[in-house]
Amino acid sequence: MVSFLPLNINDEDSITAVMSHVDNALQFGEDQEPKEPKDEFDIEYDD
Repeated sequence: MVSFLPLNINDEDSITAVMSHVDNALQFGEDQEPKEPKDEFDIEYDD
């Protein structure tokens, strides 16, 4: 998905809005817990 934002280098609110969108895009999924890989085989070792 593509989104365009207007950027006016003389308007601080415009720069803040663009930086907020960039920050949000870079941190997408950062708050999710990593998934543990599932073992295909349960191997029991005898000593």
